Amino acid sequence: MLIGEERDLESKSTSFFCIDASGTVLWRQRSFGERWWTGIEALHRGVLFLHGYATPDLPSHLGIRAVDCVSGRELWHVPDALYIGARADRVFAQRRGASGARILELAWRSGELLGERAESETDLPEGEQELQILSPDPLPESGATEEALRRLLEKTAGRGSEPLGVEYCLSGTVIVFSYALRHRDAQSYSECLCVIDRQRERMVYECAIEQAAPSPGTGLFIVCEGVLYVVCKRNTLCAVALPQG
Repeated sequence: MLIGEERDLESKSTSFFCIDASGTVLWRQRSFGERWWTGIEALHRGVLFLHGYATPDLPSHLGIRAVDCVSGRELWHVPDALYIGARADRVFAQRRGASGARILELAWRSGELLGERAESETDLPEGEQELQILSPDPLPESGATEEALRRLLEKTAGRGSEPLGVEYCLSGTVIVFSYALRHRDAQSYSECLCVIDRQRERMVYECAIEQAAPSPGTGLFIVCEGVLYVVCKRNTLCAVALPQG
């Protein structure tokens, strides 16, 4: 299951969507309470947790809103608490007051208050094992690794111009590259992505991320549990199963 957000800069609005493992959209364009100053906090046992902000001009998170991932229905909302983490059937949150910070234990689906104690008296349990999410790294500036990676990229995906802003990620037997190619007018860039089989040195997948980017981008894709996720042309989410053997 994949949860994401869509932001409209002109209308200053944020909506959320949920896609299952097959790519089927379960729901989309759902907003919950605050239209702009909100975002994804965490996902735990089929429940999406959204955060608000203490004030619009500060990045400090405040508020917890729980949403059922399958239906997109809001389950509960605590406006004055800060999400800390989740374990089993409980969500842990911090609430600050005149007497100091206190830790709340909430039922993860109902929001029922199960316990409350002073922060100094609380030993929070370790979180449950999270999914392995790989993010791209910038190409090293020099050295044998940089030379080998750049040679592989230029050999399999070369288009006659030097790739700029190269980032890469290793996953199984493949390597994922993102890079930019400068247009002839030198005013914009094409952002590209390709997946290369490291052993055979051949490309197994490629796509155009953006045709007219003002500058080379960073962090343009992730790999989670052997699946590549990338947003192409600003509005199309692509998921590609990567070869693992």
